[in-house]
Amino acid sequence: MNYWVNSRIERAAIGAARRYFSSRGWSVKSREKENRGFDLECQQGTRRLHVEVKGIRGNALCFILTAGEQRCSLSDPRFRVALVVDAMTKPWVRLFTTKKLVRGFEMKPLAYKVTPVRSKR
Repeated sequence: MNYWVNSRIERAAIGAARRYFSSRGWSVKSREKENRGFDLECQQGTRRLHVEVKGIRGNALCFILTAGEQRCSLSDPRFRVALVVDAMTKPWVRLFTTKKLVRGFEMKPLAYKVTPVRSKR
């Protein structure tokens, strides 16, 4: 898939997630450009969620979670993944806690950063 298609899916997914939370009484703030490990901060009264939005074209529940997002999921009890299924045509949102991610999905590394080892002299 090319960059433009991925970008359109991402934008559609963000819009669907915003509508999902707003329609349930949450206020929604974008944190996408702040590199926090999540895209949206949602608040309802004293409850606050940190939501990473993932969009997919079809209904196969397969998506990429970056290393930073995964670290955030393990350290932040407010972290959620909003998976927007069928994001381009009939979007619907599935919300996952870290516990549900760990129990219900297999996570495999896709890449490794390789750097020289410093010698111990």
